[in-house]
Amino acid sequence: MRLSATLLACAAVLLPCAAADAAKTSPRPKPNTGLTGSRCVTAPLAGPGAPALDTAALGVLPAPYEVGLPGGLLGRLEGVRRVMLFVHGGGWYTVGDGAMHTMRGQADAWRAAGWATVNADYRSCRRSAGGVVALYDRVRARFGPGVPVCVMGESAGGHLALLLAARRPDVACVIALGAPTDLWTIRRQGAAAAASGAPAALADGSRFVRGLARAAFGRAGLAQESPATHAASITGRLLLASASDDVLVPLEQAQQLADAVRAARPDAYAEVVRLEPGEQRFVHGTARAASMDDYERRVAAVVAPFGRAPSSAPPVVSLLDRLTGWLRPRRR
Repeated sequence: MRLSATLLACAAVLLPCAAADAAKTSPRPKPNTGLTGSRCVTAPLAGPGAPALDTAALGVLPAPYEVGLPGGLLGRLEGVRRVMLFVHGGGWYTVGDGAMHTMRGQADAWRAAGWATVNADYRSCRRSAGGVVALYDRVRARFGPGVPVCVMGESAGGHLALLLAARRPDVACVIALGAPTDLWTIRRQGAAAAASGAPAALADGSRFVRGLARAAFGRAGLAQESPATHAASITGRLLLASASDDVLVPLEQAQQLADAVRAARPDAYAEVVRLEPGEQRFVHGTARAASMDDYERRVAAVVAPFGRAPSSAPPVVSLLDRLTGWLRPRRR
């Protein structure tokens, strides 16, 4: 079964269209295509140099990072009282300064709201989850046990943020955008959703994501590397946000995880928000202005025990969207 034109464009993050066409006739799929047999190969993404932030505060790590202290008078008076850690997406294989740069706008907004920020890269493929955990441990050591640390991630970065929360119960909150939560069931859910009225591309899209996950973690690792498998271990506050027209990750993924967390802890804070299609871009889809306003209110609510959220955050666009431009804003 061939991937749709939309998903071939997604695969073009690493491969040009000509190479993607060649992969159809190749006896062995090329790396990072999401096809059966493809392997996970690191795709470094170069980007602009680091801004005027601290790239040494956490010591030497295998992947780059940048630490920023709170801005404005409030930040100078309070010091570091809360931290937001940002984890970029990219199919678990696209890494580097350029990948990390896609989250800088978000980090700037949160620093202006009084948060210290850590914008993080990580090692690729099966080392990605361990790399994020190792960086978090440095963040915790640097800022101390009493400072709440929240994590924001999009797409594969949202998946890694949720895995981090499962492995480190002192994560205060997670804002996961378009995040796969069950790598084992995602393909089946996507096919069922597409057959029931969701975007038709979701059938191929979920297959594409599962293929990338299998390449990254191996078939035997799909369940172990799924946040849903470890729902009972997640104690931080959760906000799981998805575009209703997401063509890569079924909406059921977010709801499944929220339900599992609540089943394990009935008093858990696990919110799911679905953004209606509209003129603004969102992770793997689009959103109406009113939905974005609701999303920002939900973000403010999930971080309220620790500090205030930005009054106006930059648009949330996935790394795949930024690199390929395959998903254009819709016109009303």
